Order: sequence, then structure tokens, then C-alpha cells
Amino acid sequence: MFDWVAVTPHYPAAAGVRLVSGRWLSDEDSGQAPLVMVVNETTARLYSNLYPSSGPIVGRQLEKVTKPLRYTIVGIVSDFPRQPDAEHVPQVFLTHWQAPFNGLGTILVRTSSDPMALADSLQRTVRRTPGIEMRRAETLEDQMMGAIAPRRFQAALLGAFAALALTLAIVGVYGVLSYAVTERTHDIGVCMALGAGRLDVLGLVLGRAVRLVGAGIGLGLVASLGLTRLLSSLLYGVKPSDPFTYAAVSLLLMTVAVLAAYLPARRAVRVDPIDALRYE
Repeated sequence: MFDWVAVTPHYPAAAGVRLVSGRWLSDEDSGQAPLVMVVNETTARLYSNLYPSSGPIVGRQLEKVTKPLRYTIVGIVSDFPRQPDAEHVPQVFLTHWQAPFNGLGTILVRTSSDPMALADSLQRTVRRTPGIEMRRAETLEDQMMGAIAPRRFQAALLGAFAALALTLAIVGVYGVLSYAVTERTHDIGVCMALGAGRLDVLGLVLGRAVRLVGAGIGLGLVASLGLTRLLSSLLYGVKPSDPFTYAAVSLLLMTVAVLAAYLPARRAVRVDPIDALRYE
């Protein structure tokens, strides 16, 4: 299904569309001139896949199904999505002289100043043309924010639940490891009474904590790589397997685990071995 767009010759300068091959539409492509069109890169790739031995698409003809007219393709432009998070679709650009007018249109204005400051002036200019009315003026940024508003809400909701889950994980890891090390105060006293140094005891406790949490993080990473594929449709500009996010969360949990093991272990090794042996 092609996306047919009727534009003026100044459309690329306003929209930032880049010419890839051939030429763009001009003022000479009027209603009395031969019918021509420009396609985007997605259309060119689709044509190459369907007709690999037909050569370049520029110079070929394409028929508009709704109105049996044959247009000659004169150029290829870069892909320009109509929605910020939408996939590229086959697009065809015609001059407004050679395309039927359906009563609705969009005036695209590119400016270096505040675009909304030009809205009143643009509306007065449009009113000078009989039978044409300008409904509203909005920036492309406003259109983009409106298009992705549902995704932003979903992302914010998921982010809130993710933050809550991370907080619970931090509290849980700290609480469990701190309690486990505190319960081993008697064992630490025995080790120190038998001649173990403070650094040896700290290394033993921290090593055990790091191995335990490291195994949990490894299992969590494997599970998250599979589960994030289910959320890929809610992501925009971020890959499901974002290495920075995984590394940051893993480092945070490992830091919490080290602190949870280090703080009670440090208190335990500072206790006199005789008192530690009496600890219940």
C-alpha cells in the first residue's frame, strides 16, 4: 500500500527531505506536463526486491490504482516517516497540480524564529484566498509529542514499576546479606581466635557475598534478555538489550551487596574474639 502525497516543489527545503537520485518535482511539472512522481528509498527497495533484473527504478512508470494514470518516476528521496515511531512505508510524491485535491491540506513552514509567532500572519495570508480556511497552527514538535503521548505514558508507568522493583531488590539484597553476615559473628570470632587476620576475614565474607549476588545477577540478566523482547514495541530510540542499562543496574546491585556484607563484617572483626565467641 503506497502513501500518496501531493506537495509543492519547495517541500524538501521545508521538511528536510534529501534527494538521493534523479531530480525533485519542479514548477514545470504542471497539470499540462507529463505526469511524474518521486518515490522514497523504501519504495525503491521494494521495487528492486520485486523486480531484481529490471534495473534502476528512476525512469520506470507506476500506475495510480484509484485513478488509472501512469506516472513516470523521476527521482528518489530519503525516507521520511509520517509518525516519529512508525516504520518507513512506501511513499510517492506528486505535484499538487497533477494530484486531485481532496479538500484538506497542510501548509509546512520552516523558520529560524518562533514558529507560533508566524501563526497569525499565516492565517491572515490564507484568508485572502476565497474558499480556504486555516483550522489550526501547531509545530512539528507538538505533533510529535502528541503522537508519542501514549507511548510516553506507558514508558513512565513501566519506569515507575521498574524503579519500585529496583528499590525492593536493593532493600532485599542489603537486608538478607547484612543479616546473614551478622549471624556469622560467632564464626568470625572462631576464625580470628584461630589466628585469621582481619583482612582475611573481610575477604572471605566479601567474596562469598560477591559470588552469591553475582550468580543472582547472572540469572537475572538471562531472564531479562528474554522478557525485554516482549516490551520492544513500547521502546523508542532504545534497544531491548541496552548494555548500559544492564551494566548500571548490575553495578548498583553489586555495590549494595558489597556494602551489605562489608559493614557488618567490619563491625564483627573489630569485636574482641572472646566477645565474638560469646555472641548468640
